[in-house]
Amino acid sequence: MEKLLKRKSKIIILFLSAFLFSCTDNNDPIDYSSIKGSWRCIESSEMGDHTYLIDVYKKKHETTAYLISNFHKVGYESFDDVEIELVGTKISIADQPLGAGQQLKEGSGTVSADFKQMIIQYQVINGSTTIGYSAIFTR
Repeated sequence: MEKLLKRKSKIIILFLSAFLFSCTDNNDPIDYSSIKGSWRCIESSEMGDHTYLIDVYKKKHETTAYLISNFHKVGYESFDDVEIELVGTKISIADQPLGAGQQLKEGSGTVSADFKQMIIQYQVINGSTTIGYSAIFTR
């Protein structure tokens, strides 16, 4: 009986130890070297705030052009990707279709030196209505 209690105690201690170690934050901070990757966006306008995720990809054979999937929460279809230009820490966006019958007006912004935050201002035309947006992207 005593051996059984010791065995159960050891098993319980092992499970508790595994649980405690899995709950601690062992993640080292990531050093980013570009804007490529996944981002969390908080987008604000007179219509309110929206939070969603985006993905940024480098455009093939280009040095400063990137594509953003799900920009303005339009979805992840490749034909809805938004092209941006990044020179140094300055972001620029040319007029382009945004998907769902919307038009993205030119925008601009900046990326932090550690590539952990982007702030972009832009306008979206939906029919005859133009709405200004400010978006903060973090990771």
